[in-house]
Amino acid sequence: MKRLKDTNTHLSFDIRNETFEFEIFSLGDYSFDENLDFDEKSGIYMFLRQEQPILSFNEFSSNVKCEKYKPLYLGRTENFNQRFCGHHKEKKLLIRDVTHIALYFCRKNSVERIEALFLNTYCFELNILSNTREDLVVLSARRALLGKSKNL
Repeated sequence: MKRLKDTNTHLSFDIRNETFEFEIFSLGDYSFDENLDFDEKSGIYMFLRQEQPILSFNEFSSNVKCEKYKPLYLGRTENFNQRFCGHHKEKKLLIRDVTHIALYFCRKNSVERIEALFLNTYCFELNILSNTREDLVVLSARRALLGKSKNL
């Protein structure tokens, strides 16, 4: 099993008075051909692409590297150990230069609800591309009714 490097970085989302904090791991040279060394926990995951680092200066004039990530795909799993080997979005993720994965651990009975909450709140590039035209029309109408059309 492949072990990913923990970046000690988190992504935090507040949706409908709930906070979701994702742990970010670097994919490094992972090629989707083996299982990952995670606990057999359930949860939500996002594949991310690291964007150009932004340099900012604090009051002491030292450079601070702020890393930015673009979420590409959101999915759910009941077992983080086995979900990513042979992932169905592998080719599309590699074309888009996926660099990291973010994990949110939760109970199995919460996974579907939390995934739906994210997909109804944000547009993920590869989730939308995999939907049919009819699904997109329904999703767009639902978002319009909810007044939610945020893009990540």
